[in-house]
Amino acid sequence: MELIGRDDQLELLRRLLAEPRSHGAAVLVRGAPGIGKTTLLTRAAALAEELGYQVLRTSGVEAESDIPYAGLQLMLRPLATGAADLAASDRQALDAALGHAESGVPDVFLVGLAVLNLLADAAAAAPVLVLVDDAQWLDDATASVLAFVARRVGTEPVVVVGAARDGYRSRLNSDELTSVTLSPLTDAQATQLADQAPELRPTAQRRLLAEAAGNPLALTELSRTLGASVDPHLSQLPLTERLERAFTDRLESLPEITRSLLRIAALNDSPSLPEIYRATRQLTGMAAGTAELDPAVRSRLVQVVGAELRFGHPLMRSAIHQTMPADMRHAAHAALAAALHEQPDRQLRHRAAAADDPDESVAVALEDVAHRAAHRGGIAAAVTTLEQARARLLFGEWLRRCKRRSDARTQLRAAYESFDAFGALPYAERARLELLATGATARRRSAETRFDLTPRERQVASMAAAGMTNTEIATRLFVTASTVEFHLSRVFRKLGITSRKRIPRAIGEQGPPTEG
Repeated sequence: MELIGRDDQLELLRRLLAEPRSHGAAVLVRGAPGIGKTTLLTRAAALAEELGYQVLRTSGVEAESDIPYAGLQLMLRPLATGAADLAASDRQALDAALGHAESGVPDVFLVGLAVLNLLADAAAAAPVLVLVDDAQWLDDATASVLAFVARRVGTEPVVVVGAARDGYRSRLNSDELTSVTLSPLTDAQATQLADQAPELRPTAQRRLLAEAAGNPLALTELSRTLGASVDPHLSQLPLTERLERAFTDRLESLPEITRSLLRIAALNDSPSLPEIYRATRQLTGMAAGTAELDPAVRSRLVQVVGAELRFGHPLMRSAIHQTMPADMRHAAHAALAAALHEQPDRQLRHRAAAADDPDESVAVALEDVAHRAAHRGGIAAAVTTLEQARARLLFGEWLRRCKRRSDARTQLRAAYESFDAFGALPYAERARLELLATGATARRRSAETRFDLTPRERQVASMAAAGMTNTEIATRLFVTASTVEFHLSRVFRKLGITSRKRIPRAIGEQGPPTEG
């Protein structure tokens, strides 16, 4: 199908891909939602494959924007074999960034250098095209690495093409890349595109052209809803909501099991089809596989590429979110959590999203996830985890005002301990005062700190007092050794000690048996 109104942009990409393969380039395509950025990237991929390029893909997902290196992990998946041949320093930096090894916080510069070397090695066999869709939602760590790479691909046969919505600022911005702006189609171009829907009545087509304002996705999608009649309320909605509404109408025509598959896919933080199928079966108790997904594929709402599902356009994910009632969304997250039993960190995120009310066991586990994320350089992820404690605080305050003091104490004490564990002292003090108002005790920090340790810190301290090593404690608690080290550092500070040998006496427990 012809890509109307984008001849200049296509010619630029064609020229960059066809130029001598002794150098590379980096381009950022910008424009409004639905303006054709994803379609242009798809055309670039097809052209590159015809020219013998290896195409690497990643895309920003709003729900994953606080997960460090989430986008990078998706992009580098096809190069996993080549990563094993990198120099030791590069391999160590990549392993640390992607969570494959226990080591210190990776420097973004070192990770960027490792990625650049990995791309250069791959490009020695065939030129490489890196496609980055929805760059505005990339996690900061991935965006920083890609910006680093974009500034240095000039001497390598590597082409980077990104796409980002207008109105967003990312570390991957036009300062590092050649900027290409997609404007709305002209009236003549819009009419040419609208003419491809011959079933549209003249009055409906005129309304379509006026409402779409040159947006190609709006012209394509709204033409399917305006065929029989013109909705008099349509003009009252902003453009993005109109597009989501058009997608919603198309969803309603699908079988219920297909809609369930798309709901799971929209909430999942991975495009993995096996995960989507498992979670959908968990949610519905029905068969869910290729046959059940096929109506969505035939409707061009999604594409299946290998073992991955991709939405035809990012707005489809937004449309599904918009139409899901809260109870259905919670149930879908619970199903995903059940399907991800072998991936505890991801499972935990879905458990938290599935909870109607703050859950203490989830909060404790999220604390550990936050420490691991911070250890890998994911400060934003740690901040996100603190929101769970804030939700507990607000919920506990509400319970206290409703005179449900016993329930309030549970929430407020958990909030107090979480805030204190992260050193968020103003919030910790607020939670402490609220806890006192329920009649519970919550002492300020003092020399007697045994009972001021958080539940996880008390658990780690007790295991260390019994003589267990950090690795043994980590194995027992299903956390990383660095997380144990973090907890112990806080235990030492709170108890005023500097040695593991002093832990038993400080917490009033028996130490490990002595030999002889």
